[in-house]
Parts: sequence; structure tokens; C-alpha cells
Amino acid sequence: MEDSEIIRNLIQDSAKINLEDHYKKKKVLLKEDQTSSEVQILNVPEDSLVIRVDAFQAPKSIFNNIKGVCKRADFVLISFTDKTIIYIEMKKSTGKWSEVLDQLKGAECFIYYCQKIGIAYWENEDFLKQYKHRFVVIGGTNLAKEKTRVTKSQEEHDTPSRALKINNPNNLQYKSLI
Repeated sequence: MEDSEIIRNLIQDSAKINLEDHYKKKKVLLKEDQTSSEVQILNVPEDSLVIRVDAFQAPKSIFNNIKGVCKRADFVLISFTDKTIIYIEMKKSTGKWSEVLDQLKGAECFIYYCQKIGIAYWENEDFLKQYKHRFVVIGGTNLAKEKTRVTKSQEEHDTPSRALKINNPNNLQYKSLI
């Protein structure tokens, strides 16, 4: 069974965000309910899946919240074409970097948990194994829209501590996130 089929069967529809048509391509509108923050990502690959990770209830009944282990980022965008998993945390204003790191790490743990389920229950040893991981922090999501500023270092943004930082997003291009 394909990775996309396994994860689409695993995740409830209420935690999925639908892609929308946009000039013969796809886009996704990411919204945070509590803060009225939103950002639009254009030219998303058609086969992508967007998961609202914070729909997954924090495991506080099992874990002590030491080191931020009960936190998670807002969204995960999985492109099966590009074999890329993008962890996205949205902030309406600047927050503590340590909390943002905890949220990105928590979303990564969520995906690893999904991966283990796919391996164990679907008996697919390669489930989500060949994927690149990218971490993105989007700030200023409820401010008046200005020119989007992407702070990209020379390093890949393949760990939470090296996350790509984007301020005052207007319309983001999917390719700029990978």
C-alpha cells in the first residue's frame, strides 16, 4: 500500500485541511482558530496532505509536560511527490524560541508515531522512510501584509533548531518552504 493511502486512512478527516484549486494548481489556506492568524501556500503538489497536528489532543494524561513534550506545531504538510514533510508553526507575534522548538519537535514526534503505526499495522517497513524533513516558522501572521521576508541560512532547515523563518507572509510559494 502506498504511503499516501496509509496516512490518509490513518488520519481522521477532521484533522485534514483540504487543498483548493488555484489557477490549475493547488493551494492551501492555513488558519489558526484561536488567533485569527492565516497564511496561504501556493503551488502545493496535488497529492499533498495537510494535517492540523494540534487537533491531536496533547498527551498530558500520559506524559508529564517536562521539556515541552506535550507541545506540537500547528501543521504538517506532506508531499508524496517530493517525498517531503514540512512542519509548520505559525506565530502571530514573536514567541520564545525554546517553545517554538518544542512545538516543532512535538510535531516531528507525531509523524514518527504515525510512521511506527504504518510499519506495525500495515506491515510496511518503508513507510515515510525516504522523506526529507523541513521545519518552518511563520511569524507575524495577523499583522498587515507586507512584502514576505524569508530568512534562509546556508544550512538546510532539516532540524527544528535550523528552522526556516518567514516574517509577515503574504502568499508563500510551496517551493520556498522546501
